[in-house]
Amino acid sequence: MVMLYTGLRISDAVCLEREKLNGKRLLLRALKNQAPVYTILPQQALDALAAVTNANPEYFFWTGNGARQTAIKNWHDRLSSLFKAAGVKNARPHRFRDTFSVRL
Repeated sequence: MVMLYTGLRISDAVCLEREKLNGKRLLLRALKNQAPVYTILPQQALDALAAVTNANPEYFFWTGNGARQTAIKNWHDRLSSLFKAAGVKNARPHRFRDTFSVRL
């Protein structure tokens, strides 16, 4: 949901810090070019984020242990397995970003 409703790259979503969420607004800088990103999240996404548990209280999806690239690859692989199990052909995490931009 984070990638679908924000258009973030998988690297930015995986390493998303909890402090970047302020009410319904997500404020951060994109990892690749440091451009500011301001997004209002729908209640459904806010509720899902509130339910996320993690060993590291600073991040939603990354433990903070190990290399960022390893965490990103692990999430990429998890999503790819999910797409395959769901029977979604030619799916990739970047599709959420594509869908976000088309919805705009």
